[in-house]
Amino acid sequence: LSLVQGTSGSSTISTTVVGSGGTISLSVSGTPSGASASVTPTSISAGGSATLNVSAGSAAAGTYTLTVTGTEGSVTHSTTVQLTVTAPSPNFTISANPSSLSLVQGTSGSSTISTTVVGSGGTISLSVSGTPSGASASVTPTSISAGGSATLNVSAGSAAAGTYTLTVTGTEGSVTHPTTVQLTVTAPSKSLTTTTLSSSPNPSLVGQTVTFTATVTSTSSSIPNGETITFTFNGTVLGTATTSAGTASFRVSSLPAGSDTVTASYPGDATNQPSSASVAQVGSTGSSGPTSGAGSGSGGGGGFSGVDVAGLLLLLIAAMVRRRQRLGWVDIFSGTAAMDT
Repeated sequence: LSLVQGTSGSSTISTTVVGSGGTISLSVSGTPSGASASVTPTSISAGGSATLNVSAGSAAAGTYTLTVTGTEGSVTHSTTVQLTVTAPSPNFTISANPSSLSLVQGTSGSSTISTTVVGSGGTISLSVSGTPSGASASVTPTSISAGGSATLNVSAGSAAAGTYTLTVTGTEGSVTHPTTVQLTVTAPSKSLTTTTLSSSPNPSLVGQTVTFTATVTSTSSSIPNGETITFTFNGTVLGTATTSAGTASFRVSSLPAGSDTVTASYPGDATNQPSSASVAQVGSTGSSGPTSGAGSGSGGGGGFSGVDVAGLLLLLIAAMVRRRQRLGWVDIFSGTAAMDT
């Protein structure tokens, strides 16, 4: 019999009658330590047969001789069975828990890689493949004893949003087994932003420089420096300014008389949503008492206690020269273009 440790086998023990037939008692000897052997039944009629059952158990690998002895009265005969015990081939199972990871770009996660021994336990080498571009994955440690465990560490990094299959492979000698972890990468959700816009002075005199200040805030983080804010005047782009600590300012001279809407628009970025705000800028031919207005989409008011006669004459002259019913023009300080209205 050739048995792997932990397995069992059997052999048929047969007898034949020589002369008168009687009852034969059977026994077995020579069983190695860690194994077991028995004959069933232990008593048979001459000419009958029995079964030798052997379990290799934990017997050391090697070759042994089992002796089955039959006794009938004073007559004894024996037969032998050669037992060869071998160690099982190295083998193992491997699994991951959890078997799926869902990560936002820039975040990390892990999964436990577990093994169990099947047969003799050896050393298992571990490796990971299938990592998407922009992400990283590693197994720690990279070598474990069969029955041990390791950790798969994954960083989503800048990997494109999508679903990927990471394969962790365990190798023990010539035996290789894989397990997989499904990696889902998602883009971060953008934070809400709020833009407020103020102007100073408001109301303003025709010919007076007005400064518009836009402030952008985010619900989760500060607005990076250098973000572009676009300023429009009654729907026409005046120009742009860039943020510093979330604030951008833009100057305009000679706004026309009357109430006009100036809007500041923030386009958003990779982590922030866009937002905008407007202010009603009031231009007047008066000479005193301009007040500042502030707020998202709101303007302040003011009063005038007198009339600037010289200013009024200049406006009349300008009206005659330009032959326009509406007075004034707009200069953009930060650029070279000018817009007449």
